[in-house]
Amino acid sequence: MENNLKRHDGNYRYCMNYANPMLDKNGEVILWVGATVDIHEKKLAEQFLISSHEELKKLNSELDDFVYSVSHDFRAPLTNIMGMTYMGKDLTEQMFKNEIFDKIYNSAKRLDTYITNVLDYSRNTRLTIEKNEFNFNELIDNAKNTYNFLPGNDKINFKVDVKAGIPFYSDKRRLETIFNNLISNAIKYSDLKKPNPCITISVTVSKEEATIIVHDNGIGIKQEYLEKIFEIFYKASEYTHGSGLGLYIVKEIIKRLNGQIKANSEPGEGTSFVFKIPNQ
Repeated sequence: MENNLKRHDGNYRYCMNYANPMLDKNGEVILWVGATVDIHEKKLAEQFLISSHEELKKLNSELDDFVYSVSHDFRAPLTNIMGMTYMGKDLTEQMFKNEIFDKIYNSAKRLDTYITNVLDYSRNTRLTIEKNEFNFNELIDNAKNTYNFLPGNDKINFKVDVKAGIPFYSDKRRLETIFNNLISNAIKYSDLKKPNPCITISVTVSKEEATIIVHDNGIGIKQEYLEKIFEIFYKASEYTHGSGLGLYIVKEIIKRLNGQIKANSEPGEGTSFVFKIPNQ
């Protein structure tokens, strides 16, 4: 019989208890002979194997979903590109050709976004953490410039406030991916009908951590969707553009960096992502 026994030092260890009766010539029990064997390490190994097996099953399930979703998302813009290229061959009016070229370009950008997301997902899973000192202003500027092509970007007012009086060390490439995803999201779901569409990014660095807030005054997110936005492949509606990987990748990267993230939002008011990253 297995037991979790308390030792004299207050710690518990798994043990296996054995007991066998000693009988007299009449078959009556005259005494019991027993032993207790320490099986603590074996038990921990068993628990690790069970946990690893469950984790592997979960990963396999996620991989199946991943392959299905990504293959579907890759094929959609490719099909559009092939169809519009075929149609464009026979067009003579320049106006229609320009419209076709615009649609081809937009489909190619969607495909580029999917490929980038898949690469980010793969890098975060495989690559070790690299600790570098870097400049948050430079990092944020690079992320902003990456999305100059997005519609409406020129109408959005960016405000950046970095308070970093001491060096900050973390994985620069992973931080770039986080800012790229959060900024592109804020641009895509901005409300250009408002008199002053804006995105505010604030960074506060201490010896222990960096606290970063990415806030927009865009369309916002309903509460019933807010709890699910970090799930893999989650899209709030069928009309939502994107792979459904962006915020999931953000969450996984922050988890790899031993940080934490939360989202606050009100429909029509905007969304804030607040995350903390240890200063390593």
